[in-house]
Amino acid sequence: MPVELQQVVGDSGVAEETPTRLEARLYPWKYLGYKSFASAFAIDPDFFAVRRFDRLHARAILTLQAQLVELECKLDELDKRYSAKSCKVRVVNGEIQEVVETANNSSVSDDAGETLVDINNGSVRVDIPERASLVKSITLKLAEYDRALLDYASVLALGSAPSRNVQNIKVWLQENPGAIVKREASFIEHQYELVAIAPSKSPLRRWFEDYVLFPTRKSLAWFRKTPHPSLRPEAHLDVHLTSNDAIDVFAAATIFLAVAVMLIMPLWILQALTQLKWKLVVITVFIVVCLAFLSVAAVGNSLGRIGATAG
Repeated sequence: MPVELQQVVGDSGVAEETPTRLEARLYPWKYLGYKSFASAFAIDPDFFAVRRFDRLHARAILTLQAQLVELECKLDELDKRYSAKSCKVRVVNGEIQEVVETANNSSVSDDAGETLVDINNGSVRVDIPERASLVKSITLKLAEYDRALLDYASVLALGSAPSRNVQNIKVWLQENPGAIVKREASFIEHQYELVAIAPSKSPLRRWFEDYVLFPTRKSLAWFRKTPHPSLRPEAHLDVHLTSNDAIDVFAAATIFLAVAVMLIMPLWILQALTQLKWKLVVITVFIVVCLAFLSVAAVGNSLGRIGATAG
């Protein structure tokens, strides 16, 4: 016997039916489905991972390339044909009618206004309709090819999905069996081509999240974010959602202290040294250490880090 639906009043004042937890467990494909799955994806970048489809991208680009090669060959054939001495164009009253082959290499005119003239291969304004149409097709196909190539290059620039993202999605699917059709949920098994959409992170921060926060996710609650409501409270410890605000505060404080130490400590060491050689050694060591720290702790290019160190 099915359980009766709970009724709640929404913002519009209309009674809305909300499934009970038991109903959501019995009919997850009806009450959860992609609505809850997408909500879990959208709640945090740590819950986002999708396939890059490398093989399909390559297949599509290769297909477009083959089509362009075929069009290129047709254009080369037309250019060769229209450049032949025997190839003329029939012009009637100033309008191009057709391309003809003739043994006469000179232009021929008659009283009906019909003229056989050499094809002008140096103008696109009076180009042969067949070639003009082919060039138009090539232009459209090139735009399609370039768009596919640039789009794939943009996809390749995306970072690989961290293991914690994959783990979070697997936990959601395990906690909500049947909510997503198994065949459609199998994308998570293609871990080698999963990508995540998230702001760039420094190598030090990635190391901190992967090797400090992830192994200690059950104890370091300060860095945690509340998981999606579709997950049971018992599963919250298996999901790894980090609070970017908390990590940003911690990272800013850590970088400030580290840089302060690297800027102030050399001053105290230098004042105690008398030999110039050792002073240069201290300065060199701290510059190298500061550069190494900035290279792993900051997001940016090397020139920016060097400028920051020199400043």
